[in-house]
Amino acid sequence: LLVLIIILLNIFLTKSIKKVIRAREEAAKLANDLKRANTKLDDANLDLREKNSALKGLAESLEVSNNQLDGANIQLKELDKQKTEFLDIASHQLRTPLSAMIGLLSMQADGDFDSMTEKQKKEQQNNMLISADRLKNIVADLMDAMEAEMGLSLKMAPVNVEKLATEAINTLKP
Repeated sequence: LLVLIIILLNIFLTKSIKKVIRAREEAAKLANDLKRANTKLDDANLDLREKNSALKGLAESLEVSNNQLDGANIQLKELDKQKTEFLDIASHQLRTPLSAMIGLLSMQADGDFDSMTEKQKKEQQNNMLISADRLKNIVADLMDAMEAEMGLSLKMAPVNVEKLATEAINTLKP
């Protein structure tokens, strides 16, 4: 009977010990799995920190770029304003002698000069030449400025102003 109790106790203890061993093995396996998962989390956390740092660098770089773009935009607006002012002044400067030439040539074409003395006619023709010369000088100055700005080399050629003005008047007639 004692042997039987010992055998039963042995079986019971063996089963209990096997359960404990299995539980320890399972706990060890879970601990290893947990350790691997923790290592993966640490790696992922490190990767996130590196990416966060890179994003901060990009954000700073974007801020610098935005500031530079803002400055460039302000400069472009100022240049656009200057361009508009220049075009306004240039168009006025070109229009003034051209209007005088057209007016005088129109008067001549309408016969308003017929009743004038030769001296008066010469004086009006001289006024036309002065206006044409002024216009030529303005255009030459503009061309010189454009050449300097763009590195171009343009050459002026003689022009028959009277022929050019006559053609302009003929073009404007209905």
